Amino acid sequence: MRNSFTAAAAQFIPVSGDPEANLRKMEKLCGMAAEAGASLLVLPELALTGYYLKADALRALAVPAEGIWSAPLREKAKEHHLLIAVGYPEIAVGYPERTLASDVHASDAPAVSMYNSCLLIGSDGRTIGNARKRYLWGREKRIFLPGSSFDVFETELGMLSVLLCYDMEYPEPSRIAALKGADMILCPAAWSRKAAHRWRVETAANALFNLVYVAGSNFLDENCCGNARIVGPDGKVIAEGYTPDGNETAEGEETRDTVITAEIRREELERCREEIPYRKDLDPEILSEAARAAEGVRYR
Repeated sequence: MRNSFTAAAAQFIPVSGDPEANLRKMEKLCGMAAEAGASLLVLPELALTGYYLKADALRALAVPAEGIWSAPLREKAKEHHLLIAVGYPEIAVGYPERTLASDVHASDAPAVSMYNSCLLIGSDGRTIGNARKRYLWGREKRIFLPGSSFDVFETELGMLSVLLCYDMEYPEPSRIAALKGADMILCPAAWSRKAAHRWRVETAANALFNLVYVAGSNFLDENCCGNARIVGPDGKVIAEGYTPDGNETAEGEETRDTVITAEIRREELERCREEIPYRKDLDPEILSEAARAAEGVRYR
């Protein structure tokens, strides 16, 4: 991990179903992150399209991981020397790329398979990796295919993993990422206002239990709770954005697209791992016991 760098997490109001408008917003957020000295920017789940769309509308806007849709963000990554994590609906391989034209109609959409994905773009504008959401929430099971792994990506900043929204609500994905060497977990989300308490608890808990940094990005609209946040490896929040359920904020903050930033320090990561013995005392046999206990089990 780099000795220190500044990370940014965004929260913004999406334009539902309009990738071009959302890309313009994200380009501005890249500039804001760069002005704050950030080397990393995390954007929300399905940031390209917005989350609350019908299945056919999402299918109409699905794009491949290496498609032309990401060109503006790749340029911003190079311009600002910025790593960018951005959520989008990924079309399954083998289907033609859709345009980003705002006049694409849901009725024109083929019945394609999609993933709920996050593209990680390097500061050179090239793809570092692509993460696919594995735990699908509610109606997502009827829209997306599940991902198959929790990968860790080697980057110039350190070892980064991406867990999308609901993946953060289970302890195992973060533990797997940590065991694979992650220093920091990025969480692009479309986290509901109703579940705001769980957002706060689970981002902090996953950071602490695994002694990693967590950076979560979220929409802020009538459905989502905002509260972009960066949590240290001791589980303490070191930066967070406005949320409608109680944070003090300047007038107008609730309607503003913004980024929050925090310094990520290798020294702090090492200090926490030295003082809190979770990693040293972890018993692999307990993990094996959990795997055995889970065989054939389906909660109802």
